[in-house]
Amino acid sequence: MFTDFYSWCTSLGEKFLNGGENEEFVDYYTGYFADTSVCSTIFWTGMGIAAVIAALYYFGICNFVFKLAKRWVWLCVLALVFVITLFTTIPQIVGHDADNPEDATGIFFVAYNIESDKLDGTEDDSMREELQQTASDFREQFLAKEDSVMMRESLPLEMALTNAVYAILLFIVLSFLFKRHTTHGAAVPF
Repeated sequence: MFTDFYSWCTSLGEKFLNGGENEEFVDYYTGYFADTSVCSTIFWTGMGIAAVIAALYYFGICNFVFKLAKRWVWLCVLALVFVITLFTTIPQIVGHDADNPEDATGIFFVAYNIESDKLDGTEDDSMREELQQTASDFREQFLAKEDSVMMRESLPLEMALTNAVYAILLFIVLSFLFKRHTTHGAAVPF
């Protein structure tokens, strides 16, 4: 269900169908995004961030500090929700790679498990080598390049941006619900 929240506006749906740049990646994308709870985890994380920041702004700042109960501050808080959600979501999606597959997290952990499952049923050495290379290529696209902070695969960024937009929408809805219950924030945002 939560994969639908992201597949309509990202390349996730395409990855499920044809694996993106490599058709052999379909199992890895499906194994991580459809068979685990990563999509629901990032969604509820974004919603939690928006709800906590909205509550802090309206019930903390707008009740006690008149000078900060302004639209420009609200816009700054809205940007803060976007940035925090964006930079919290990407590491949740990707996880981290480790030399020991059991120490890996996120997409790397699932990729190691899928690779292991595929290798268990294969005796042919050339086929085993091909499966190992495919799994390695899949993991490699989620590692940041040495001279950059960006990874080759854009899907985690797409999903994080979508999640940040969902968080902003919740923050706006909560703003209209919370503003009536504040001392100084009744006119914020409108």
